[in-house]
Amino acid sequence: MIYVGFADVWKFSPSANNWTRISNFGIGYLTYIAISSNGKYIFAGNQIGMFRSRNAGATWETLNTVPGKGNISSITLHPTDTTRIWMTISDYSSSKVYTSFDAGTTWSNISDGLPAIPVNCIVYQKDSPDRLYVGTEAGVYYRDNGTGVWIQYSDGLPNVIVNDLDIHFSTGKLRAGTYGRGLWETDLVNCASLPISINVHNGKTALCDGESTTLTATPGFATYKWSNGATSPSITISTEGKYRVFAYDDSGCPSASSVTTITQSTTKVASIRGTRNGALDSIACEGIPIVLDAGIVPGYSYKWNTGDTTRRITVSNAGVYTVSLTSTAGCVGNSLPFTVLSDVVPLKPIITSAGKYFDTLIAPDAIRYQWLIEGVAVDGATTKTYIPPLSAKGKNITVAVYNSGGCASISEPVVIGANGVENESSTQAIRIFPNPTSTFATIELTLPSIAPVTIDITAANGATIQTLEFMPNALNFQEKISLKELTSGAYLLTVKCGDRTWIQKVVKE
Repeated sequence: MIYVGFADVWKFSPSANNWTRISNFGIGYLTYIAISSNGKYIFAGNQIGMFRSRNAGATWETLNTVPGKGNISSITLHPTDTTRIWMTISDYSSSKVYTSFDAGTTWSNISDGLPAIPVNCIVYQKDSPDRLYVGTEAGVYYRDNGTGVWIQYSDGLPNVIVNDLDIHFSTGKLRAGTYGRGLWETDLVNCASLPISINVHNGKTALCDGESTTLTATPGFATYKWSNGATSPSITISTEGKYRVFAYDDSGCPSASSVTTITQSTTKVASIRGTRNGALDSIACEGIPIVLDAGIVPGYSYKWNTGDTTRRITVSNAGVYTVSLTSTAGCVGNSLPFTVLSDVVPLKPIITSAGKYFDTLIAPDAIRYQWLIEGVAVDGATTKTYIPPLSAKGKNITVAVYNSGGCASISEPVVIGANGVENESSTQAIRIFPNPTSTFATIELTLPSIAPVTIDITAANGATIQTLEFMPNALNFQEKISLKELTSGAYLLTVKCGDRTWIQKVVKE
């Protein structure tokens, strides 16, 4: 039988002496056709697609799983195994040659070793270990079961496009038809390639910055040539990349290893930043810890010298802190040490006043101040004295005082009334009468428990005038105190019992 292809496949029968069309593809002109040795399997198609017949052309099916549609350049079949087929792709991707063991139903990529240039043709050398030759835009390559990868086979051939290949078995020659440079031939490969592999020292294929490793090829070959140009059996490398070695035995027969991929991971070092109450700091105040942040480093794990493995840690104790960053490749970078100092919180401040009616508020001496209304910092209110605005009437006012280490303490609140500071949030539980007074004042309040009571009398300048101590015998506390010795003006009475504190203004006439 004779088969030809144009827009369809035609078959010539010598007995009938005529041509018969045996397909109806409708995909334009065919660019390849291949028939199995027993005549049952026929493959035909072009760059658009591939068709298969399993019954000598009686019926056809479309091979929808064929890779590289739009760029199929050629196919070849095994001379005896009707299910073995190879196909080439003519584009600039890295996938150039595919093979199938089930007559084209599924495919496997066998392009390892080929450059990313078009492959135009392919032939199979019979009576060989599956040796294949391909013609590319830059010469000829071959591979077989021994090499496992494609090896350039262009000695003596110009740097030229190869459009067609053919094997002349009677003379043992491979012939190549080129674009504009005529017809060339060379001996077929008749080597039995020996297996070769690459051993990586300690199996370390992932390097850290500054590290190196040694690649060693299988011994016993006459010469070696690595993909980086080295010609020794072993090479030491410190850069990432894909490495392969080609070796030749005493007869000049080549062998090629598979690719060994070496990766390199960058060692990163964290920069620790400390914050306290949202501001940059390196001091942990008593009762107010500091947060240490190593920053966002995607792909790396954290390990603090405290044992923590999170990006941020909260510390309350003075000391030296470090953090290491570890990549997925195991590369470790250690941070510079971050020193946390400690300081004590200042004593709780007491708000006093310079005027008779507490219209100007005064904080005790400190390094820095911040006045607050209902717990919200007042912009610009950062001095020792503060004159509340009219809008603060009926609201709680506090002051935060800071020491040189930035540690702060906040006062008890005072409430602004029509004539200045009147009382604080717990005033409902305390009474002072008469108020104003020229002699004595009586204090009444309900205690949380029967415990010692202290009463501090503080002048407008913040000075403590007198401290009184009492031991109550009931929860309903009532005590008369003398103000006769005091000069006229406003005073603060600070009453303490257990963990409760009451602050109330009293005016001496």
